[in-house]
Amino acid sequence: MKAVKSLLLLGLSLLPQLLWAQEWVDGTIRRIDTSSQKMTIKHEEIKELSMPPMTMVFRLKDPMWTAQFKVGDPIRFRVVDLGGGRLQVVDLERSDHSTKNGHHQEKSHSKHHHTHKD
Repeated sequence: MKAVKSLLLLGLSLLPQLLWAQEWVDGTIRRIDTSSQKMTIKHEEIKELSMPPMTMVFRLKDPMWTAQFKVGDPIRFRVVDLGGGRLQVVDLERSDHSTKNGHHQEKSHSKHHHTHKD
């Protein structure tokens, strides 16, 4: 019974990310805070959150991103709203910010998706 409860809680903890995953947004890294696993990102409009372009601090899903990216990197990212004003980057990759008809050209991106082995 304990295992079932743990799996249920795990599933519920992932639910907000599934419901609130946003579209890709262009930005530029302005600051990296390794100790708190956060990045300051100057970003374009995030339509789903009714957020105009601005510079703000985001939590990071993957702490390794603080070592794999550097200040000034042009990026694109997806963010979820964790509630209480907490936003977390759940996908992050380098970008040259080029678009074609409003869509990103995938070949121009160096993807950084990470899997963790137990």
